Amino acid sequence: MASASRRVASTLAVLLTFAFAAPATEEPAESPIKGSIRHEFYTSDSGRGVVMHFSAEGKLLWEYPAPNSYDVQPLANGNVVFACHIEGGNHGVREVTPDKKVVWEYKTTGEVFACQRLADGNTLVGECATARLVEVAPDGKIAREIKMKARAGHGCMRMARKTKAGTYIVGHPGDGMVREYSAAGDVLREIKTPGPAYGALLLDDGHVLFSCEHFVIEVDKDGKEVWRLADKEIPEVGPKWLASIARLPNGNTVIGNWLGHGQEGKGVPLFEVTPDKKVVWQFTDTKNTRQLTHFEIVRGE
Repeated sequence: MASASRRVASTLAVLLTFAFAAPATEEPAESPIKGSIRHEFYTSDSGRGVVMHFSAEGKLLWEYPAPNSYDVQPLANGNVVFACHIEGGNHGVREVTPDKKVVWEYKTTGEVFACQRLADGNTLVGECATARLVEVAPDGKIAREIKMKARAGHGCMRMARKTKAGTYIVGHPGDGMVREYSAAGDVLREIKTPGPAYGALLLDDGHVLFSCEHFVIEVDKDGKEVWRLADKEIPEVGPKWLASIARLPNGNTVIGNWLGHGQEGKGVPLFEVTPDKKVVWQFTDTKNTRQLTHFEIVRGE
């Protein structure tokens, strides 16, 4: 009996120790943001097959299924426009509300890697299978067609944008070329790229900024190179494929690091560099992202 009493007392002591012990605390998760700069942004991700919205602190706020998505654009009304595979052989562009309702859709056959909602309400769509850009009206009718000087198929184009001047700037990876087209479809200039051309932007000063796997390069109106960033200059971000790009008002450049072809998790998906090539901001989340294909910054500090 005495032995049994001692066992009971011992058990009670252990229980009381656990009952009044300080509660266990979880270690705070490491922030996916490195640097003092903050950006709120949207991304498309071909690896996960989603489009996503991240807070300035790098927290995932919203996502929506978007298989094979290579372009995304948040709209002023809160909706999101993105390119994706839709069903069967159909690819195209969808517009989705914050509560995940599809309110507009354009379907076509073959891959679509580029889309842009234009100021007049039409939507620019890059059709790889037909090697053309189309401006699609809200009622689904094609308002304008621009034939590309590029081979149709997977390598036809990636990022394509209508410029403020009414021209079109397009990266043609299969041709190793960036081209600017007039509204009539004439080639206004060609820029040969030292790699598969992915992103291409016409800057306000007439310069062109483009990405081509191992480099991000800026050329002036005459095609003369004025700035170049090589992946070897930024080893801290684990560069694999320098893809989507944006030039910020402060002169910095934000770059998407595509981690496809077996490189998932082996680099920083998104980062910002200064003109003197210093990395000042990094988005390091490789759990919610796998193969980030495009991004749009909506707010920044």
